[in-house]
Amino acid sequence: MLWWSVGEEGKAKEAVIALNREAKIKIASLKADSAAIDVSLEPTQEAGRYRLIAKPISTSTPVQTTVTIAMENPGSAPRSYVVFAQVR
Repeated sequence: MLWWSVGEEGKAKEAVIALNREAKIKIASLKADSAAIDVSLEPTQEAGRYRLIAKPISTSTPVQTTVTIAMENPGSAPRSYVVFAQVR
């Protein structure tokens, strides 16, 4: 969970996503259910690690979004993981 307080400076915050490199898991997609918080995914220098970066458009009122990260793993059913981001 990433969060900001109402009225706080809306600086970007991040979470690190670490994948099992031996399992050959790949991120298929990243989707936020609200445009109130901008989200993006950037690879790091280390293989299998990504930075999920979130930045609220405004912190003047409470907002929240659910960020869904869809993963693909050869030989297995796709899985999704959720990160919550909110101004509270």
